[in-house]
Amino acid sequence: MKLETFFEHFDLLAEAPNGVQKLRELILDLAVRGKLVPQDANDEPAAVLLERMKKEKERLVKEGKIKKSPKIESVFFDNIPFKIPNNWQWIRLVELGITQTGTTPPTNNPQYWGNFIPFIKPGNMTNFTISYEGENLSQEGITVGRFIPAGSVLMVCIGGSIGKTNITDRNVACNQQINAISPLNGVNGECLLYFMKSIFFYNQVLDKAGHGTLQIISKSKWEQLAFPLPPLNEQKRIVTKVDELMKLCDELEARQKKKRETRILINNAALNKLLTADTPETFTKNWQCIGDNFDILYSAPENIGKLRQAILQLAVMGKLVPQDANDEPAAVLLERIKKEKERLISRWIGVFIIPNLLSRFTFSKE
Repeated sequence: MKLETFFEHFDLLAEAPNGVQKLRELILDLAVRGKLVPQDANDEPAAVLLERMKKEKERLVKEGKIKKSPKIESVFFDNIPFKIPNNWQWIRLVELGITQTGTTPPTNNPQYWGNFIPFIKPGNMTNFTISYEGENLSQEGITVGRFIPAGSVLMVCIGGSIGKTNITDRNVACNQQINAISPLNGVNGECLLYFMKSIFFYNQVLDKAGHGTLQIISKSKWEQLAFPLPPLNEQKRIVTKVDELMKLCDELEARQKKKRETRILINNAALNKLLTADTPETFTKNWQCIGDNFDILYSAPENIGKLRQAILQLAVMGKLVPQDANDEPAAVLLERIKKEKERLISRWIGVFIIPNLLSRFTFSKE
């Protein structure tokens, strides 16, 4: 699909089953492949940006502010995941910033716990927000924990929520189930976040995490994941476009939610009229109204269950099928059932109860 066609049919695509979620995934996939915004020949190439980031890291190592990064494996041409624009550069995640894995200070030492800095665990994270409510470390606690500055991207690296990713808007610490990367100058944190939320990056995480009972990706494997680096100016354009489209997705989602709620209210009212119809003519009219709008009403899964209940209720009320004056009345049927029941009881008494009682008595001969 051409990009122009994608934008022209954005609203229509959102109406497909789970459409808004798929649109969000597609937006990020287009972004990470360099297809969401046009390239600009005047942008400084990513290769130049990368050299500048390497020098910044070397400076921080010399100053003793960070440790030297492990050996970085190049992303060779013959195994690149997909083609990217000429002024982009395939690199490893670790080249973009300072990577860390969290740690938990001893919980039996109350001096490590206080209200100095939020302590983030997987339960605090979703793909949309980070909750800063809950446990906090003290100033002493952060000395044995991991200080993660604001603007860092956090990703859960273990268990069922592996891959949950978000960016922190304040200084935090985190536990050992979370990996973090603090971007260097030249890396737009929001762009880094969006790329790490893409299906491409998530699939890399799952691949390196293995397929055992408990999926886990170590920091050493995580920081070696392949990453397509755009020029800094294009990173900013990507963020602007993604923000714009994600906001539109939010609006479409809210609109769809409103439609579903309206369909549920209309369906409830229509079924209530059907159940309370006091004449065959009214019943037929109300059922015709439901039939005319069947596709719209029952595109909402919540309404289908209520329709089933209404059908059973109509059956119990005798409104589901027409009555026939030639049918034997239920009163006659009931009398026949009573007689059959009396016959069965008499037979039961004669065949089983009386012989069983007689067997319990012994008669003597005189």
